[in-house]
Parts: sequence; C-alpha cells; structure tokens
Amino acid sequence: MAEQTAGAAHRAEPRAGSPFEAINSSLRRAGQPVHCTWISALRDLADAIEQINPELLIHVAGSEDLRGVIALRDQVAAQASCHRGLGQ
Repeated sequence: MAEQTAGAAHRAEPRAGSPFEAINSSLRRAGQPVHCTWISALRDLADAIEQINPELLIHVAGSEDLRGVIALRDQVAAQASCHRGLGQ
C-alpha cells in the first residue's frame, strides 16, 4: 500500500509470518507469476483497485469489515463498467 505523507510516498509492508506473506510465498513456490499488494486500510482500497486492477482480492478476517470490502469492490466495479460503456 502506498500512502502520501508530507509529500513523500511510502509503502506499508506486512509483518513477517502474516497471512499476506504466506499467500504470496505459497503462490510463488507453486510457480505462479503473482504480484501481491498489501492494502492495510479500507479507505485505500478503492484507489488501489482502480490503479492495480487486481484479478483476485483476499480479505484477512478481522482486519476490516468484510461487508465494507465487498461493497467498495462492487462500487468500483460498477463505476469502471459505466466508464467502459461510455468509451472512456
């Protein structure tokens, strides 16, 4: 996740042994060409979805409200679909 702080971007990294690291490592060991991105806050998810255009979202239980994640994903998808329909 990239955040803007005092004009400089920095990346929040998941802690070692986190579910993120386990999933990333497992997929790479299986030979999958993955590029995983950790989004630590729901408020950053919409921008990340638009910028990254992920093929898969994984929610870590207890990190944020799952309903909020789903609603945000659906909202961004609907907006993207609308823009594609308008030729943008």
